[in-house]
Amino acid sequence: MHVYDKVHAVVENVYVATDDQRIVDEVTRGGGQAILTDPNHQTGTDRCAEAMESLAKYLSQDSIIINVQGDEPFIPTELLFDLQKKFNDDSVQIATCVHKITDPESIKNPNRVKVVLNNNNQALYFSRSVIPHKKGDSKHPTEHFQHIGVYAFRWSTLQEIVKLKASKLELQESLEQLRWLENGYSIHCIKTDYNGFGIDTEQDLIKAREILGKV
Repeated sequence: MHVYDKVHAVVENVYVATDDQRIVDEVTRGGGQAILTDPNHQTGTDRCAEAMESLAKYLSQDSIIINVQGDEPFIPTELLFDLQKKFNDDSVQIATCVHKITDPESIKNPNRVKVVLNNNNQALYFSRSVIPHKKGDSKHPTEHFQHIGVYAFRWSTLQEIVKLKASKLELQESLEQLRWLENGYSIHCIKTDYNGFGIDTEQDLIKAREILGKV
């Protein structure tokens, strides 16, 4: 419920999309809203789209859908505000977040997804490899940005992208956002100091509890 409450401080209508009835029960006991979805979804975006489809009568084509993973307890509320504000520009279809990384081990880590941006902070490419590559003793300064997996979509765009077939680059890198780029969608990126802290292991959970003062 921590992530739910944090998002609800910014977004009026919040729903937890899950394929686990236990999570639905826990969220509803806590006063939240949850939607039970198909267990066979390949991506979180597909699950999000199914949940929103059940609420389609309340949505307009320009409604903004923000997809925050349940393992992001420290997502800053101001970052969610920034994502919403990005859609004041009618040309924005998809928005996400990146932060600058300088640690060599993080840059080389294939579990840290890197992204290169154009001059308008739109994504050119996402990769598990080191991008951009610095050749030899080049004196040109190199910036590396890590992707933070929080997305915002227009409802019309979300409906379109989940109908796309898995793309070649997506399958090579195991990154669904490459499917969108390959099909001509633009992804606007917000730079943030927040470096993301997803809870994927028992050690991550222990660390999160320590930070939250719940040990």
